[in-house]
Amino acid sequence: MPDSLKTAFGLIAFLTLLPGFATAECPAEEAIRAELAKIDLTRAARTARFNQPVPSKLHNTAIKKPGKPVSLRDGQRVTGVILAPVPAERIWRAINDEEHHAEGFLPVKFSSVVEGTPRGKDRVLFQYYLKAGIGRWWASRVMINDKVHEATKGKIWEIYWHDWMDEVDRERPPLSDVKGKIRPIESSEGSWMLVPIGESCTLVEEYSRSDPGGALGVLQALMAAGAIRDTLVGIVEMAEEHQCLPPLSSGFLGPDARPLDKTTPAKAVAAP
Repeated sequence: MPDSLKTAFGLIAFLTLLPGFATAECPAEEAIRAELAKIDLTRAARTARFNQPVPSKLHNTAIKKPGKPVSLRDGQRVTGVILAPVPAERIWRAINDEEHHAEGFLPVKFSSVVEGTPRGKDRVLFQYYLKAGIGRWWASRVMINDKVHEATKGKIWEIYWHDWMDEVDRERPPLSDVKGKIRPIESSEGSWMLVPIGESCTLVEEYSRSDPGGALGVLQALMAAGAIRDTLVGIVEMAEEHQCLPPLSSGFLGPDARPLDKTTPAKAVAAP
């Protein structure tokens, strides 16, 4: 083999070992659109539960720009989409691994399941954002939508949430640790929807409606489109790079609410 070819092949082999070098690719645009056309996307919580239309234009834009997050804000509502060359199961694990969300991947300072079982079918999640003394905290009841997975024959993977602010015990840690330091949001709802496109490609959609409250909340609402794009990028990076360590690597449920692995589930914190 000529030295020039050896050098070229060596460079390709080296590049494939570099972090962030994508070797997997998504199918052609036409194939992805054809796959989406087979699915009743109105069954997803974004429409069936929260009365929002299917963001078809965002889907089309994301399909044209694989790996690039796109978003649309309408008042307090914001929707983001990214087409990621990553298997759906890896992204699903990252979304459900909420105990690790504050490790630099997502724009949150703290993240912990305070009621129910971490990565369980029905749990209560407490998170807060804090930067330069400015932030908000929130508590959400998070549920795996196994019914939509069954109804679409596995085409839609989804979790959805709504605020649990009035039901959660604010006198117990970790909530009591931020009492008086950070203001709670007023309300929220949302969902993560995954559509597997082949073995190594996933359409990821996040819908969120949040009322941060107060004058600062107006500014935060205006920044929501950028925040959801950062969240989409962060969850894909987490799926690509993050490795769970015991005991938090156990107890994952799939979109059908059945165990993804045979390890011992994490211990429940408290029933919601």
